[in-house]
Amino acid sequence: MFLILGVISLFFIACRWLKDQTISAIWIFVFTACAIWGGITMLAVKRDNPDPAVLLGTWERMIVYGLIAGMFVIGYTLSIGRRPEARHQACPAQR
Repeated sequence: MFLILGVISLFFIACRWLKDQTISAIWIFVFTACAIWGGITMLAVKRDNPDPAVLLGTWERMIVYGLIAGMFVIGYTLSIGRRPEARHQACPAQR
């Protein structure tokens, strides 16, 4: 459930940020697409393989790492703020 809802929420955050944070939204879309591709491929893997756990684990990692990378982009974008140049302005307490 976490993986499915996490990827869906990444998609909606990227849609929301598309106008203001275009580069971050594009990266989130890329990682979301990787996670969706991994999920669809994991569901499509044939079960008649003698050891399906190896293939399923590989595609599951693609979902998880896509989700983690998207969350990293969100965290980095939020840490620099809406305007990166605002970080270099003095605090009101320092004036």
